[in-house]
Amino acid sequence: MGGLEKTVNAVGGVTVNNPFAFKYEGHTYPKGKQYLNGSEALGYSRMRYDDPDNDYGRQKRGQQVLLSALTKVNKSKNIMQMNSLLDTAKDNVRTDLPLDDLMTLYKNYHGALADTQSDHLQGKMRQLIILVFK
Repeated sequence: MGGLEKTVNAVGGVTVNNPFAFKYEGHTYPKGKQYLNGSEALGYSRMRYDDPDNDYGRQKRGQQVLLSALTKVNKSKNIMQMNSLLDTAKDNVRTDLPLDDLMTLYKNYHGALADTQSDHLQGKMRQLIILVFK
């Protein structure tokens, strides 16, 4: 989760649309659109016990933060910001994909960030989150 805070700071903060007001870890999150720095985004993403959707709501807010950060980088086309984001990711994400492959994926599919849809299948014990890029 510390990687999320660093990622948000690397892109200069994110804007989210909070579905309901809540307080968590010393931060107050009013309902509606708001700008969050890394520390605030981490708290926004972590809270689940006061969420009417419990852990699913927490997952949705985490996705919202990450998509906001990626969309911000995509819109800015700022290579320095993208490099900062990749540096943060390399220290906080484990993958067997080489960095060059990640860059190729971004170059070929960054346009899909403009049109995303999210859905889920909910069972009795587990849920499956599906994120679709068009």
